[in-house]
Amino acid sequence: MNSINFFYDQKTHTLDKFMVWALTWGRTIVMITELIALSAFLYRFGLDTQLSDLHDKITQQQAIVTASQSIEARDRNLQDRLAVVAKITTQATDQVQTVLTTIDQAKGDVTFKSISQTDNELKIDVLATNSVGLNNFIENLRNNLKASDISIDSLQTLAQTQQLEANITIMLLTSTLP
Repeated sequence: MNSINFFYDQKTHTLDKFMVWALTWGRTIVMITELIALSAFLYRFGLDTQLSDLHDKITQQQAIVTASQSIEARDRNLQDRLAVVAKITTQATDQVQTVLTTIDQAKGDVTFKSISQTDNELKIDVLATNSVGLNNFIENLRNNLKASDISIDSLQTLAQTQQLEANITIMLLTSTLP
């Protein structure tokens, strides 16, 4: 038996098809779209939280760096001063070694009146009992001292003691200095 329906037309209208589709698949598509939008929102919220945490860390580290600037400046100043002290100590050690080497070369042949040293020059005033002793002293200096030039600036015989007085200038090699 056939049913009689006065309200419904046997032909399915396009509007009815659309409504069925909209209530099934359309609803699913809308829900998926909302899930994607909600996921993007939550992901963005997580990124914002991370960004905020990073900004806080940067602010904290900037405060640490700012507080450490005076300490670092003091440490750099100290390092610079220590480098200067090391250079002066090395230079002074070389100068003392040069003077000690010069004194060792005397070997009783000469007596020192004065010794003065600048960066690359050593001036000595000596008294020698004879010319052989003075010559031995100068030869010893040439052989054992790192010098580019040794010159006798003045040489005279003292009348009362018959000793030779010599003023000697020694030009030191710059490689011996730091």
